[in-house]
Amino acid sequence: MPQAIKIFSKTLTDTDVKKRLAIPMKILPELPDFNGSHAVKIHLIYGTKLWPIVCSIRKIGYKKPIFSGEWRNFILCNNFNVGDKLTLYKVNDEEGTSHYKVEVEKPAVTSGDLSPLAISLNHGVDETTGTSARAHVLNFKHEQEQQLKAADAQIKENRGVVTTLLLFFSQSGEKEKKNE
Repeated sequence: MPQAIKIFSKTLTDTDVKKRLAIPMKILPELPDFNGSHAVKIHLIYGTKLWPIVCSIRKIGYKKPIFSGEWRNFILCNNFNVGDKLTLYKVNDEEGTSHYKVEVEKPAVTSGDLSPLAISLNHGVDETTGTSARAHVLNFKHEQEQQLKAADAQIKENRGVVTTLLLFFSQSGEKEKKNE
């Protein structure tokens, strides 16, 4: 049975999210051998996807390892943010091989961080307006439809376009596109 060993945890900083992830030097023995190079590609597993990430160290002086390469893409595609807690595990398989698994814990959201619409969805009736959460959602959808119609009309008026793109909203809120 595969055995997972926690290598490190870190709360993501602005630099970690926007550029590269600085990782503790003490984990170098847990990473693949650099074989005299200053960089090695490792594969992180997050969810069901495998992410190739470059782990590099400085060529001279303090080695200071970082994850770079596809790191930024990994962050963006998985919607990680400053304050999220990342934990890296090394998973040793029965065959003697290993891979790296990532878990991310999002900070708890307080009601002060939520939009008015999200707050109204958490309550049966909004005390300030006396309307239900469903009414808020329907009103929001109606406002979106009106904005899209106005934008579409503006495009037709400005460009004289004969063909239009109609947007229909399904009950689930997803948009379907259909050419007229």
